[in-house]
Amino acid sequence: AGVSVESVYLAGSKASLLATSMTVAFSGEEGDGPLSGSAAYAAVFETPDMGLALDRYVDLVSASIARSDALWRTARAAADREPAIRRLLDEALARRRSDLATAGPWLVSRGAIAPSDAEAAVASLSVLVSHEVYEHLVGQFGWSLARYSDWLRAAIRKLVLDRPDDRRDDRPERRRP
Repeated sequence: AGVSVESVYLAGSKASLLATSMTVAFSGEEGDGPLSGSAAYAAVFETPDMGLALDRYVDLVSASIARSDALWRTARAAADREPAIRRLLDEALARRRSDLATAGPWLVSRGAIAPSDAEAAVASLSVLVSHEVYEHLVGQFGWSLARYSDWLRAAIRKLVLDRPDDRRDDRPERRRP
């Protein structure tokens, strides 16, 4: 990394160094505050047009996942052997859940989803914007970041935002035998 050994030790434990690296890689800035409070994410929430807000969100989260993916995989691999890194990963997942939890009420307030759909929207977003999905599509299938972003945008539209009445199971063609 081009730094002295002493500089690495000043950063603290392996877990502290990894935590800082993951945060900076994902958010682009130091600190462990919620992403929903960062200027970049605030700009998404303030965008009046829902389509443009979605585009900005997908661009932001795709770039964040791409920047931090190698560190995320490192943390996952080390978590079973290192209790401090397990705690770090658990804390990162809790922050992620907290950040995503703001999406449900925001989508409801914008009229994008019904209040009854908020929990399902957050759960779907949690899966869609996970490092695991990114790794699967980019790492295993060799997709480019642009292709992943296009897929993510379409998946969020289909699974979260487009919840028309025809998705109910009470339509004759959807009834189970």
